Amino acid sequence: MQALLVDLGAGQIYQEKFDLALGRFLGGRQFVSHWLAQEIDPACDPLGCHNDLVFAPGLLAGTHVSSSNRLSVGGKSPLTGGAKEANAGGVMALHLASNRIGAIILRGKTRPLSLVVIEQSTATIQACPDLEGKGVYDTSQVLRSRFGPDCAFGIIGPAGERSDAMAAIAFSDKDGQPERFAGRGGLGAVMGSKGIKAIVVRKGQGLKATRQLRELAKRVAQVAQANSVITEFFPVVGTAGTLEMVDEVGGLPVRNFRSGRFEWAGRIGGKALRETLLARGGTCGHACMPGCVVRCSNRYVDRDGKHVVGPLEYETIALLGSNLGVGDLDAIARLNRFANDFGVDTIELGGALGVALDCGLGDFGDTERIEELASEIARGTPLGLILAQGAAITGKVFGARRVPVVKGQAMPGYDPRAVKGNGVTYVTSPMGADHTAGNTIGCDVDHADMAGKPELSRNTQLRCALFDSLGLCEFISYAFNDDPEPFLALARLHLGDDVDLPTLLDQGKRTIMNELRFNEACGLGSHTNRLPEFMYTEESPPLGVSWGSPPRAFAGFWQKD
Repeated sequence: MQALLVDLGAGQIYQEKFDLALGRFLGGRQFVSHWLAQEIDPACDPLGCHNDLVFAPGLLAGTHVSSSNRLSVGGKSPLTGGAKEANAGGVMALHLASNRIGAIILRGKTRPLSLVVIEQSTATIQACPDLEGKGVYDTSQVLRSRFGPDCAFGIIGPAGERSDAMAAIAFSDKDGQPERFAGRGGLGAVMGSKGIKAIVVRKGQGLKATRQLRELAKRVAQVAQANSVITEFFPVVGTAGTLEMVDEVGGLPVRNFRSGRFEWAGRIGGKALRETLLARGGTCGHACMPGCVVRCSNRYVDRDGKHVVGPLEYETIALLGSNLGVGDLDAIARLNRFANDFGVDTIELGGALGVALDCGLGDFGDTERIEELASEIARGTPLGLILAQGAAITGKVFGARRVPVVKGQAMPGYDPRAVKGNGVTYVTSPMGADHTAGNTIGCDVDHADMAGKPELSRNTQLRCALFDSLGLCEFISYAFNDDPEPFLALARLHLGDDVDLPTLLDQGKRTIMNELRFNEACGLGSHTNRLPEFMYTEESPPLGVSWGSPPRAFAGFWQKD
């Protein structure tokens, strides 16, 4: 594979060649983890010139297999102080693969504010002072006008330019909307610290689709379309349908994780969202990348049919809705639009605002006050600058005891006291509180019972690390579980005929172990593998369950065969 090393300080672009052999790189997250382990000084300042920012499509990017064009973004996180990989849909991975580029690495810093532009497999650095301070949507419009619609864009907003710890990176979807985010871990702040406003990639000639590849892609689609979750859940209610499920098991974050069920869940769940979209002329069953049969996305419109945001997803609805006591989809969508345009992670934003309200800076459910707090972030007031650093810093500044974070990162929409498989993931994953590292909510288990959850979380984390390295969306895993053979056959096309599932899962573990070793070198040892103190002692209603498992219960979690 070819990687482009962009030395921003020297203004030079270097082409690096890597052997795409089994045991070395699958791509995506595994490449990021290798780069972390081999090339980044764990003692570096995450916002300094020695932290690299890596963009890596997965192994299957460009093959046009359904859901195979996810992008991994990684580096040392300014939020956690350790390893971070964030994952995004859209078309950036596809465009990179069409140029036969397996990774972009940003190194050093540049001024003035600049673009990295990739055309015909080569890169240039171009100054863009005119884009300074612009929001994500305006920046996207300018770039589409300047470079044309056949380009993919990776953009930061003002939060990234300011290096706020909750800053995210927006990527364009198949319709050109900049609404696919690598949100977690503050990697938008790393990009901003390097003086890069956007990455522009013009679509290349693409990969030649052999007959065998076309047949395997068709087989994957057939297996996916035979799965009822893929055909009857995601295109109908999208990820928002998860809200009713999590509310039912008592694991929904409500008013800064004070309860697990929300009295207005019916107003903001998947069914209500679908009814609202159909009544207003919005869109359900939208795909973020070409050829995706899952189609979990949506286009949310206001009462006049004007586009607000797309998609409005479960994590956003949970953290900016029930977690803040808000039972109004329109209010949640406005906050989502703000987060997208300013360029921040909706989960971290909701976590920080929840802590702020719990500290008396407003009332839960007061949408006017909540939007005022968001405005403070945008205006860069002293309070806004505190909130922009995320939930952990907000809690420290205001002396909060109830701060739902792990490794400094805000919890997503699953209370670990009621969804214990996800709780195990939070405390054992190198990423901290990150559902994408190993989400167990879709498993048919008693979520409040710890029995079997360590093994469930471990297996799910290995599968997620593998999928992130292949570039597959986790939602296609329902098809993988039904029939993994076409996916394995695709991997064999790249890696050899001796590839089987255990071998690939070993690569998932290799990825995680690289991240864990990097964390250890950063000082994030076993003492950070714990939930916030209040979750060990405070029972979450209505189930009346606490976490219950001491940190030592997970000692040696990753040393098991």
